[in-house]
Amino acid sequence: MFITAGVLVLNAVRWARIRVLPESERPANDRTLKPGKPLLDRPAAYGLLVPALLAIYVWFSTVHS
Repeated sequence: MFITAGVLVLNAVRWARIRVLPESERPANDRTLKPGKPLLDRPAAYGLLVPALLAIYVWFSTVHS
């Protein structure tokens, strides 16, 4: 209980210090990357379906057996 209170106080102090910092500025020659395709539009995202479908199959077969 006391550790939690101490951590909350330390976080409040650190937050107050961060709040007074000036806004960051980007340099004039800053090059940002393009975000690319959304995750579900990429072919590799469909690789997540195999373990998910397998887990659903195992769960369904254990529940209904």
